[in-house]
Amino acid sequence: MLRPLIAIALTTAAVQAQTTPRAPIRPLGAIIAKAPVTFDTLINVRGLSDGRIVVNDAVGFKLITLDSTFTKVTVWSDTTANSKRNYGTQPAVIMPVAADSSVLLELRTQAFTTIDPQGNFGRVFAMPKAGDGTAVALSTMYGGAGIDPQGRLVHFGNPTPIAIRNPGCGPTKPALTADSVPLVRANFESRTVDTIARIRFSFMTADIVENPGQPGCWQWRQKVDVLPVYGDQWMLLTDGTVAIVRQHDYHMDWIAPDGTRTSSPKMPFDWRAISVEEKQRMIDSVVRIQDSIAAARPKPPNAPPGFKFPSRPVVSPAEIPDFIPPTRLGSMKLDSEGNLWIPPTTTRDARGGLLYDVVNRKGEVIERVQLPAGRAIAGFVPGGRVVLRSREGNTITIELAKIR
Repeated sequence: MLRPLIAIALTTAAVQAQTTPRAPIRPLGAIIAKAPVTFDTLINVRGLSDGRIVVNDAVGFKLITLDSTFTKVTVWSDTTANSKRNYGTQPAVIMPVAADSSVLLELRTQAFTTIDPQGNFGRVFAMPKAGDGTAVALSTMYGGAGIDPQGRLVHFGNPTPIAIRNPGCGPTKPALTADSVPLVRANFESRTVDTIARIRFSFMTADIVENPGQPGCWQWRQKVDVLPVYGDQWMLLTDGTVAIVRQHDYHMDWIAPDGTRTSSPKMPFDWRAISVEEKQRMIDSVVRIQDSIAAARPKPPNAPPGFKFPSRPVVSPAEIPDFIPPTRLGSMKLDSEGNLWIPPTTTRDARGGLLYDVVNRKGEVIERVQLPAGRAIAGFVPGGRVVLRSREGNTITIELAKIR
């Protein structure tokens, strides 16, 4: 769990946000097409150089392309016998490589498969380090994983397991692991994995409790958070540079392919404090949800009168940050010109929809772009177009829009 942010640092950032001139706001360009198909989820959306887009629906178990007008749908992989390759019934992720090609990582096989721009599946090869498949998959959902121009795989490393340092019974309470994960570059040829940074990552909260009826014996217990997944966002850029948005003060760190590190100044952000009362309201709301989930579970056979499953524990007020974190993991996107699009979690200037900060390679917010209500950016297409996502009931719809 991320610890509450340091008050002095946040006060300084808040003053800066009020005094630094803000970039101008403009509306996104017109929506020009709507896809004729819907999706269960969107894990990867990639624009190709000829205007097509590749969409990976890892819950709907399909990998498709849409043409540049959003009228023709081509299935590359699904669960029917007509596709070029059976998707299977476990999620998969894709990552871009050179010349509009991609690689597909299947969690069931823990192996990569190459895909050419026509959707033909080719060579199968192993990951640099066995057992990293889940970490790589998480990196495509909550980070910006990819293969750099030197052929190295950049992704989240496996975090230190939440474990008991003294797994036996002892007089002292053990400690939990740190609240960050490594960011690594993995070499396919040498099979070496090098840590290049540490990333703050609030994905699961836990604490240490005594085993019931076993005084002095400890176990870790997962807890339900009250905020969306948050922390440092990062993205692999096309030249192999890694861009990191630091959540504690909203600035950019840059790691060049040769390991050189630079930082940009803090960017303006409307910091919003979370009061003690608001923290408690958040907790109470999540507790009610957890109680209803527990009450809806079927009781086991021969359960005694009054039996009920315990609710999952919820974080305490001390485990909730004192300020709304500035970014939400997985929301940052990279456009075709190398700019990062970041939707801050709080802003006074948004009007009816998400407002994106457009950040250049100097770490400067060069403009802010207002999206229509209910939309978020799913990906970009060369030629000044953007793919928008929105939810309609239980499905996801995508639209094609002009950037300007």
